[in-house]
Formats: sequence, C-alpha cells, structure tokens
Amino acid sequence: MRRLRWLNDGQVARTARAGLVAAVAVSALLVAAPGIAACTYGRVARLPVTMEGMRASVPVTVNGTPTRFWLDSGAFFNFMSKAKATELALPLKPMPEGIIVTGVGGSANVQVATIRAFGIADANLKNIEFLVGGSDSGNGLIGLNLLDIYDTEYDLANGVVDFIRAKNCGGANLAHWAGDKVVTVIDKLPGVDVIDTHIYGGGQINGKFVRLMFDTGAPTTVLTRAAAERIGIDLSAPGVIASANIGGIGSKSRQSWIVKLASFEIGGEAIRNTPIRVIDESNKRLNADVILGADFFLAHHILVAGSQRRIYLTYNGGPVFSLSTDGETGKTVTRAENAGGADAAAAPAEADEFARRGAARLARGDSAAAIADFNEAIRLDPEQPAYFRDRARAHEAGGEFAAAARDIDAAIALSPDDAQLRIVRAEIRYDQHDRAGALADAEAAAASAPAGALDNMDLVMLFERLEQPRRAVALLDPMIALHPADPKLGSLYNSRCWARGLANIELDKAMADCEASIRKQGPGRHNLDSRALVHLRQRDYAAAIADYDAALKIDPAAATSLYLRGWTHRAAGDAARGAADMAAARRINPDVASRYKPYGLGE
Repeated sequence: MRRLRWLNDGQVARTARAGLVAAVAVSALLVAAPGIAACTYGRVARLPVTMEGMRASVPVTVNGTPTRFWLDSGAFFNFMSKAKATELALPLKPMPEGIIVTGVGGSANVQVATIRAFGIADANLKNIEFLVGGSDSGNGLIGLNLLDIYDTEYDLANGVVDFIRAKNCGGANLAHWAGDKVVTVIDKLPGVDVIDTHIYGGGQINGKFVRLMFDTGAPTTVLTRAAAERIGIDLSAPGVIASANIGGIGSKSRQSWIVKLASFEIGGEAIRNTPIRVIDESNKRLNADVILGADFFLAHHILVAGSQRRIYLTYNGGPVFSLSTDGETGKTVTRAENAGGADAAAAPAEADEFARRGAARLARGDSAAAIADFNEAIRLDPEQPAYFRDRARAHEAGGEFAAAARDIDAAIALSPDDAQLRIVRAEIRYDQHDRAGALADAEAAAASAPAGALDNMDLVMLFERLEQPRRAVALLDPMIALHPADPKLGSLYNSRCWARGLANIELDKAMADCEASIRKQGPGRHNLDSRALVHLRQRDYAAAIADYDAALKIDPAAATSLYLRGWTHRAAGDAARGAADMAAARRINPDVASRYKPYGLGE
C-alpha cells in the first residue's frame, strides 16, 4: 500500500489522470454487456493477468520494450524503485517540493520517471509518469491513477482484470458474472481526504466494525495491531504465532503475528475461525484497519463500481486468508458462509487463458489443477517458455522434481537468455552435484540479469554455494548502491561482508559492511557471524571469539559459529577448545568442515 502525502500541490495527479482517461477512452472499444437492460454497461479494455506467486502481473511495453508490471490497487499512483528505473533506462527528475509517499514501513522521498510510450491493454499511452523511490518491491507497479479510471472488475482466479464503463446504471446489479452465486454488495467508503482515492469498504471482525482497503499489491491480508487491540485480540495469548517482518514503501520492516479470528464478515459473507496476519503498523499511516491482499482477491470475483460507489463480490470457493498462513500454522480448512453457487464465467479456450488460470490455481495451492491447465496451454502453443516454466513450478509444488527439471530444460531451450530460468536450473544442477553445469548456468544468468535488481540475491547465494564469493561481491555492489532506503539494505550489507570475508579480500571494507549491517538490523546471529569471520581474517582472534560467543548465545546449535569459533581458538593457540568446538559442530552438521575448506578454513 502506497499513499501520497500531498503537502503543497495536488495538480500533478489530476493532470496525469486526465491524460490517461483520454488515452484509454480513445484506444478501446466499448462492448455492451448482456443481461443489464436498465443501463449502458460494457467492457472498455481487458488486462490479461498472470499470477507470479501472489503478485498479479500484466504484460506492458516500455518505450517499445516488452516487460511485465504488477497491478497494485493499493498504490495511489504508478510506482517503481530506482533499480527498476535504472534497468529500464528511464531518466529521473525531481518531484515538486513537499511530496512524499507513505505506507507500511514509513515514508520515502520520490522522483518521477516518464515513460514516453507505455503499452497496456492494446493501448499505447504517451508520457505516463511513475513515481520512483522507496523500497524495492521487485517490479513496476500500476496504481490507481490507471486502475480506477472506470469501474474495475478483478477476476484474478481466471486471469483477467476488466475496465468497465457504466452510464445511467443507478441501482442496477452490476455483478453480471454471478450466475446463481450469492452476491455481496457493500458501500465504497470515501477516502480520508480529497486526494485519497484508495478502495475502502466496511466489514466486521469478531462483531466489531473494521475499515477495509482492497489492495492487489499486498501478497497477504494484514490486520493492523492497533485495530487488533481495539477488537480485543491479545498478541501475547497462547496460540498466537510470531511471524516474519513485513516491509513496504518505507525503510523499516514491521513485526507480524498470526492470530485466529472467531469471524470475519463482509456484507453477508462470513468466514469463521480463520487465521489472519497482524502487522505492527498504525491505522493512521494506512488509513485502514485491514489491508485485503491478493489472497482475498484470488478467493473472490470483485467489481469496484466507482460509478455507483459500491463494491460487488462473489466467493470462488477454497481458502481465503489461510492461503498465506498455512505454511506457518499447518493446514487450516476455512470457507466463506452464505456465498454459494456457481458463476457464469466462460471456460478457457486459448492457450494464454489456460495458462493464466493455471497460474492462479497454482497460487491458490492446487498444483494438480494447475498442471492440467498448463498441459492444455502447452498443447495449444508449445513455443511459449513461460508455460513450461510455470508447469515446472507446479510440478515442484506437487513434489514431481524430475518433471520440473525437464520443463526447465524445455523453457531454457526456448529462452536461453532468461536469467531466472538459468538460476533455477543452476540450483537443480547443484543439488545433483553437477557443479560445472551449475556454474555455467550461474554465469549465463549473471550476464543477462539486470544490474542491481534484488532478484539477484538468489544468484548471490548460488555463487557463494559454488565457492565464488568474489562474483557475489560484484553482484552486491550495484544492489547496495541502488537501494539506500530499502528495508533489505541491512541484509545486503551483511551478505557483502560475509562474501568479502569468505574471499579474504577488502577486509576494511568488509568490516565497514558488517558495522553498517549491525546498525541497520542490530546484532543478530548472522551479522555477528559475518563480523567474526572478518575479525578472524584480520587475525584479531579475541574479537572474533567474542562475536562467536555472542552469536552462539543467540543460537547454541549454529554449526557454522561453533566450527569457526573452534578454528579461531586453534589459530589462537588453544587446541583443546578448538577441537571441542569443531567436534560439537560436526555432531550438528557432519559436512561443516568441508563447507569451509575451499576458503582455507578446513581441517
């Protein structure tokens, strides 16, 4: 969720919105929708959506270059990171004074990039602006300055988002897809001020009102801590699970927890005994109690009818919030009540339609149904590498690793310069003890991967496993340079500190990285391990042992810390302590010594 705080001037957004309305209206044909006699209502344009995990991805062109951006109905304005703007060779210019962006994790100053020719939904739009800055979500984000020009119909489960023009529809039921499904209708609530165009509605948690924001850009639904406490949820109660930190636009990440709700209700639909994630973020910053993320959108067909100030929903069946919490809580069976029936959506006919539905099914955890859809997509169009790639993901999710490997080979044969495919195959080859093949794929990936992209962390870790820490450092340098305000910056510093320590190079710079990492993240076990390794390389054995002691106080079973503390004791002349630590490390991980032998730290 990204919100623009406008301190001085709102004219920028109004001008951009007017230009987009004109461009899309001219470029698309209105198609009348059947069954609605009381009003003029029809589709202006369709976005084909492919779920990339829990991100809704659409094809676009940027100054003639094909790529994909993510849909983010929680972003007030189109948005991208500086790394993405650099990758796309977009020049930057300053924003008017006093404009900052707020969201999860704090605030960020921004610049603006203008895409001269932006292709989307068969339209070629001119001079489309994107705000640039903040944390790196991993892609360009299409925000509400495009997504709320018309009524917008989100059918992520079937891989489409439609722009709908409605005229003189009054109180007509606009849920034309519903068939005999129960249709939930709620009011679209106003924003907190005249420039707040986010999609808000109302619901209830455990019988108490909550303000909802509909946000396709959030992979998982979250409830703010302030709202949870107002409702009476005790985050220290038995059964509450402390979970991962969650980041957003700002440079900070926020603690999260998973709790069980007695009920979540929206209109007449109710979900009982469901897990939900709570985030340590303020309602004031987000202007909502609950951010309904991609898990909710995948479970529902949703029409945001700004023309009526209503939101229509039907339930697709299957998991809702548990979709993104089952990995931590174990399988939870939840369902929506008062929401039965079958919709009138047409079955796929084209290869891309099957593939998009397959990607949505995979995102919802149904790998068998996803494979069936990808099979049909490949039968209809066997020359698309993305279909093989996505079927490989589905095979992997179903535990069919040999089939996944065959599909990755087929995808690379069709698209040999795809860095992400090369990384996946390198990891497969590494697991199969084919180091030469893994290194060849890793080098091919590095040659084509965009410099500075956070996705390159997979490649960093791969080079480290392949005993090539200098290659990891070369990848980390532009990543750190392009992400000065990212919540992952501390981890990036730690990774470069560790890689330099392994390679035994630039030790003063390595120590500076370690200190920067600890300032950002605090003295965690991994940060202390990295600094200890640098102390060891500098032959400051007392400082190294002190850091290993502190790391092992946090995690007494950390084999790496035990082994390298033992090596340090031995180097310092205490053979008995060294032998004891190394033996303890081998009891935890018998291969720990071989892990460090290539770096001169083996036995």
